[in-house]
Parts: sequence; structure tokens; C-alpha cells
Amino acid sequence: MQPRVFHLDFNSVALKPDAVLGALESAAATGCNAILWEVEDKIRWVTCPEAVYPDAFPKETFRAILTRAAELGLEPIPLLQTFGHAEYVLMQPAMARLRELPGEYDCYCSSNPEVRAFLRRWIAEYRDLFGQVRFFHLGGDEAYHFGQCPQCAARDRLGLYAEHLLAVSEDLRRDGVKVCIWDDFSRKSMWWDEASGDAAAPDISPLRPFVLWNWVYSPDEDFSHAAELAAAGFETVVAGSVSSYGDDPFLPDWTQHLPNIAAMRQAAEAPGLAGWCITSWSIRYGLKRLQLPMLAADPEAALAAALPGLAPDAALRALRLAGAFGKRLAVFLAQHWTRYKDSRLPPPGWLAGRLADPDLADNVRALRTRIPELLAGLDEAATLVGGFRTAAFPEAAGSSGAERPSFASRLLAAIALKRPFLQALGAAVGATGCPTPSPDDLAALRDRTAAFYGLEMTPTTAARAAAIV
Repeated sequence: MQPRVFHLDFNSVALKPDAVLGALESAAATGCNAILWEVEDKIRWVTCPEAVYPDAFPKETFRAILTRAAELGLEPIPLLQTFGHAEYVLMQPAMARLRELPGEYDCYCSSNPEVRAFLRRWIAEYRDLFGQVRFFHLGGDEAYHFGQCPQCAARDRLGLYAEHLLAVSEDLRRDGVKVCIWDDFSRKSMWWDEASGDAAAPDISPLRPFVLWNWVYSPDEDFSHAAELAAAGFETVVAGSVSSYGDDPFLPDWTQHLPNIAAMRQAAEAPGLAGWCITSWSIRYGLKRLQLPMLAADPEAALAAALPGLAPDAALRALRLAGAFGKRLAVFLAQHWTRYKDSRLPPPGWLAGRLADPDLADNVRALRTRIPELLAGLDEAATLVGGFRTAAFPEAAGSSGAERPSFASRLLAAIALKRPFLQALGAAVGATGCPTPSPDDLAALRDRTAAFYGLEMTPTTAARAAAIV
């Protein structure tokens, strides 16, 4: 059976059980048949107790969630990062010895034999929790510092990458489990030779034992690399996204995601492709409920149906206006300020430093021009959806919203937060129509943001996410 996968990511957030179950039910209802579980530190692991999050699921609670997923016909695909995006582990002082570089905490050292033994123990614990699986995903994307310690740097990088994967996946492959990785290290861009100014096509044959997941999130890019991989005989899955860089902290940018998902589905129909995956990166903090209609075979129709009081064209216009933001503005969002997925609070003055950075001068000018346009778009979207009150989250999400479908009430709640957020950001750059908020205004906005996130996240996560935003 070809996997049709929805990705549930717990990086940076702890979701409430009912939010997880709601996502599973939506995924099953829209034709997904598998869940990619990127659970990270949100399970009470024995292998790495140092990294367990305060709101992590007890294993018995998570097993009940897996049971419900199975009842819905959703196959489990566990994901454990085995190269980069190990921030939640390596930022712990007790685990610093496993880092690739002493001063960086995103990437495991692939030459350290302790790393491989540690990851194999953890994979075994995952398998005990998830039970028998057909696929196991070992990550491998955005390993920014891979191969940079003196011992690793002396090696052929692709050979080291494959050697590490083969070592940590030995037990899985012996038992017939298909081992998956993101396709980053199969791309020419990973092997750019700055000295010669040329990107030679790498010999990626060492990656042949693995299922390669080609992720593309921009509507300006295609899935041609997936077709190349499949033509070369690699088992290949294509991956789009309903939450990725360029989203604001409250809403998905539907203008970005809808064409991306359409392109992904079309690419997946090509001969030789092994399935598709829709990712949802939680470090963007937006509610899953607002992303889930995009899982449908016809996401535009599903989104229009989620706003039944509007004609389809008007519903889609409202959503595109509400979700608009952009990658040029996203450089001023703090939820990814270290470049790592670590949920650390930014230091005082971080935004002021970004705004004063001469390398970001064009971005600042774009921010100053764009924010009044975004505010006007929000007002039009709110008018189209109806019932909007700029000042209050409770009016948008509480009693008056209770009569509307859940999607509509949460959309209005997000708009009610995004508007003062944009105004505060605009005030920092002198944008027209953006008065400087008082400290009390900002504190109230933070509290309302925490309440909004608390619709799906645990209180600890919601408060921390609101503080970062």
C-alpha cells in the first residue's frame, strides 16, 4: 500500500491529547493512511531522560493514541532524527559530548561510536513503543554542521553519511523495516564546490538502501528531483507542507501552501513514486485545526466548505488575505531566532538588533511597506468571515464564536491576534498607521496569544510560545 502520510511534529510544542486525536480523525477522513510521528522529547523516554519535556506523554497515554490511530486505519511511521535537528538532546549539558562541534548543539558527531550506540538503543525503545512497523524514518535533513569536526572532516562526507545511517539502522534493516531519510544529501546543492564554483552531481549510490523523501515547500519549486531519483531506481516519496518557513505565528500562508500541495499530489502520480507526505512543522506555532482542511484531495473545496457562509471564491480570498505574510518578513520572527529548533527565548533587544542589521535593510523596507497592506487585508478577511472584533480574543474564540464552525471561530481568533501583532511590528519600523503599543498592551497580547495556543497546546508550551512570539 502506497503511503499517504500526514506529519505530526512535536518539535517545540506539546499538544493536548484531544488536539492530537482531532488531527488523526481529520487525517483519516481526508484519505491519509499513515502518520509520520516526529515525537522528539514529548514521550517519557528511558534512553534519554535528560531531554524529556515537562509535559511529555507517559508511554501508556501515547500507546492509547497509537491504538486510536490504528482504529482509524493510520499506519505509524516513527521519526527519530539521527544527524541534525537534535537540539532537544544536544542542548542538555549531560549530552554535549555527542555534539559534532563543541559550540553547536544541532548535530550529532557521526564519527563518535557512542552516538551510534546511543541511537540504536533509542531506536529499540521506539520500536518497543510503536510495535511492528513497515517504515522507520531517521531524519537527516538540515544537518548544518555534519562532517565538520576534525575526525569527520577527514572523511568523504557522503560515505560517512551512508556509513552512519547503515550503522544505526542495522537492526531495522535486518528485520525488514524500510528505512527512510529526507533527501537533502542526494541534492547537488549539498555538494557545492565553492573553490571551483561548480556543483558536480554526486554519486549517491551509497543511499540506495534507503527510501528518500524529497521535500519541497515553495510554490516556486517543483518536484523534478523526486522524478530524477525515481528514474535512477531510488524508492522515493514526495513531501509538501501545510506549515513552513514564511508563515506568521498564527495562520498558515494558504497562498504558499495550496499550490505546493497541488504540485506534490500531481508529482506523486508519476510512475515510480512511492507515496506522498504532507508535513506540518510545529515551530511555526499555528493551530493544526487551521491546517487540516489542506489534507483533503481538493483542499480548496475543503477550505471553502469550512467557511459555509461564504461563496467559495470569497472564502478562499478571505483565507489568502488572512494568512498572507512572506519570507522577507519572516526573518523578524523569533520562534526560529537561533536557526535551530530549540524554543529558546530570544535575548532582550534581539528584534532591535535585527532591524538595525545592515544586511536586512531591504527586509526592513519591505516590512515598512508591507504591513499596512497586510492590515488592510486582515480587515477585509474579517469582514468577509464576519463577527470580527479587533480588540478581543474572547469575542473571536468564545461565546460569539461558539455558534460558528470551529474552523471559522479559530480563524477569527487568529486574525484578532495577528492584527495587533503586525501593528506592534509596524510601530518598530515606523509603518503608517501603527501606533506604538504600551507595555500593558503587549502584555495583554501575550496573554491572549497564550490562550489561543492553549486551544491545542499544553499550558507550559502555550505560555512559552507566546513569550517567544
